[in-house]
Amino acid sequence: MKDIFVSVSTMRGASRWLPAGLRTLALVVAIEQASAATFVVTSTTDNAVDPGLRRAINDANANPGPDVIVFQFASYPVTLGLNAALPPITEGVVIDATEGGPCQAGAPPRVQFDGAGLGPTNGLTIDTPEPVTVKGLAIYRFGGAGIRLVNNMDSVIAGNYLGLDIQGLVPNPGNGSGLVLESCTHVTIGGTNECERNVISGNQRGGIEVYNGADARILGNFIGTQPSGMAAMPNQYGVGLFGAVHCQVGSTAAGEANVISGNQLWGVQILGPLGVPQVNTIEGNFIGTGPGGSPPLPNGADGVYFFGGPTGNLVRRNVIRFNGGNGVLVLEGIDNTIVENAIADNVRLGIDISPAFAVNPNDGFDLDEGPNRQQNYPEIYMCSAFPPTSGPKGTTVRAQLHSEPFTTFAIHYYWSPNCDPSGYGEGRHYLGTTNVTTDAFGNAGTFTAGFPEVIPVGTYITMTATHPAGSSSEFSLCSCPVVGASGVIHHAGLPHEPIGGAALTPRPDGTLQVSGSAAGSEGPFGVHIGLGRAQGWVGQFDRLRMEPGQTLAMEVSVPETPNGPETVEVVKVVVIQQPAPEPPLVEISTALYTNRGPFQVREIDPNGHRLGSGNVPAGGRYPLPICSSNGALGVAAVGVVRLSSGARAMMMQFIDDGYGPA
Repeated sequence: MKDIFVSVSTMRGASRWLPAGLRTLALVVAIEQASAATFVVTSTTDNAVDPGLRRAINDANANPGPDVIVFQFASYPVTLGLNAALPPITEGVVIDATEGGPCQAGAPPRVQFDGAGLGPTNGLTIDTPEPVTVKGLAIYRFGGAGIRLVNNMDSVIAGNYLGLDIQGLVPNPGNGSGLVLESCTHVTIGGTNECERNVISGNQRGGIEVYNGADARILGNFIGTQPSGMAAMPNQYGVGLFGAVHCQVGSTAAGEANVISGNQLWGVQILGPLGVPQVNTIEGNFIGTGPGGSPPLPNGADGVYFFGGPTGNLVRRNVIRFNGGNGVLVLEGIDNTIVENAIADNVRLGIDISPAFAVNPNDGFDLDEGPNRQQNYPEIYMCSAFPPTSGPKGTTVRAQLHSEPFTTFAIHYYWSPNCDPSGYGEGRHYLGTTNVTTDAFGNAGTFTAGFPEVIPVGTYITMTATHPAGSSSEFSLCSCPVVGASGVIHHAGLPHEPIGGAALTPRPDGTLQVSGSAAGSEGPFGVHIGLGRAQGWVGQFDRLRMEPGQTLAMEVSVPETPNGPETVEVVKVVVIQQPAPEPPLVEISTALYTNRGPFQVREIDPNGHRLGSGNVPAGGRYPLPICSSNGALGVAAVGVVRLSSGARAMMMQFIDDGYGPA
C-alpha cells in the first residue's frame, strides 16, 4: 500500500510531512496549537474593528480553547472608553493587564474602564464553565457588578480594583456590586501575596456576593477600605454568602487574611437553609480593623451576621473588633461554631444569640430550642494568675456548666483588659480549650483549667461552651484574675481565719496584713471572713474594701444535717464604684425570712436577670464571685443570693491564688 502524506503548518510557519497513519494525531496537534491564541489590546477605542478590549473578547470567544488577552500601550495608566456593555466571556481566557514578571507589591492596576452612562450593566460578565482569569484591572461605575460570574468553575480574580479607579478613589458610585458569583464552583478571589489582592470598595451593595455554588476561596483582599487598608471606603456590606457551601473566607496562612472593614452595615453575612450544613469557614480575617488589628475601621452593624437559618458554619481565629453592632450575631441558624476569635470593643455584645441585643439567661437542662440551640454558657467562680517569680506559672480558672445531660462540651477561655458593659464578655485574647461532660442532671460539676499564659492583673476572664454538634454559646459573665501572694484585708470586725497557710497580722488601722507564700501549693490562699454572726441578724450592714487584684468569693454553706428551722437568708452584696484612687467598697446586708422548699441558690443582677443557679447539697457550698477590676476604679454590681430549707451560715472569702514571695 502506498503511503499518503499530508502537509501540516505549525505556528512557526514551517511545514512538515507526516505519514497518513499519523494524520489524526497531526490534526489534533494543529488544533491545539491554533487554539492557544494571544490577543493584544493596543487601542482605547470601543468598536468591533480596532484592536480594543471589545474586539479581543469577541475574537477569544470565537477561538476554541484557552486564549490570552494582554495590553500593550506606550505608557500607563490607560483608560479604555466604552460605548456599550462589553460582550459576555463565553470561552476560557486569561485577561492580564499586569506587567508580568516579579510581583510589585502595592502597585495599582494599569488599565481601567468606566461604566458611567451604561445603565445596569456589568463591567465583565463571565458566562462559561471554563476557567477565566482576570488580573490587573480597575472597574468602576457599572450599575450591575464590576465582575459577574455565572455557572463558572475554577476561575481566578486577582489584583483588581472593583469600585475604585486606578488612583484608589471612588468615582461615585463605585459599582452596583463589586463581584458577584452565581452558581459557581471553586473560584479563587485574591491570593497569598499583595499582587493578587483585590481591593473591593465603594460599591452600592455587597463587596463580594456569592449566591449558591460551592468552594469559593476569598483570600487576602481588602473589602471596604482604601488600597492601603488603613481607612474606610465602604461598600454597603463586605461579603455575603447566600446559600453557598464549603466556602473559605480567609485563613491563618501567611497573606490569606482578608480585611473586611469600614462597610456601612455588616462585615460578613451568611444566609442558608436551616438544617442543611453549609460548612463555610470564616477564618483569620480582620473584621472591623485594619491589617494586623489596627487602626479601628468599624463595620456599621455586626462583624459577622447569620440569618435565614444557616447551619454548620465556622467562625474561627478572626479579629472582630470595634463594629457598630455585635461582634457576631446569630439571629437565625443552628450549629454555627464561634471559637478562638479576638472579639472586643464592639458596640453591642461580643457574641449575641437571638433574641438580639440582650444576654440570654441560662436555663435548666438547656432544653430550649432556637438559634444555636440557645446553648448555655459556663459560670466562672474563681480565676487566678501566677506571676513568674517562683513556682508554677500560668492562669487557673474554676467554673461550672449546666446544660444538656450526658454531653461533652468544648469550653473556650478568653481574657480581656475590660469587661463588656453588659457584664458578659467579650474575649479579646484566646487562652485555650478544655472538654467537660455533663451528668444525668446536666451538670459538669466544678472543673478547673490551667494555661501557661500569665494574664495581667485587673483583666477579665470569660468563657464560651460549644455543643458537639457545633453550636457555640454567648460569652459568660466576666470574672477577674488574682495576682500576688499577699495583701491587705479590710475585715470590718467580722470573724476571720487564715486559709492556705496564710499569715494574718493585725494592723493599727484595724485591717489584716496577709502574707506568706503559696508557691507549690494548690487551692485558695487568703482569709475566710464569716458573715451572719447570729441567727436572726436582720438588716445589718458590713463594709469591706477590696484591694487591687483581690477576688471576693462568697460561699453559702449548708449543714450536713439540715434540721434547723426552714429559713431564707437574703444576702445582698454591692460593689460600690469609688473615685480613683480609692479601691472598691463592698457593702453586705442580710435579712432573715421564713420559707419552705428545696435548698437552692440563685444569682440575680440589678435588672432582675438571672446570672446563674445551682442546687447545693447538705455539706456543700455555692460560690458567688465578686471581683475588683484594678482596685482604683472598681466595678458596680449587685448579687442577690436566696437560701432556703435550713441554710445556717454565710462565708466571705478573700482569695489569693497567686505565687511569689510575700
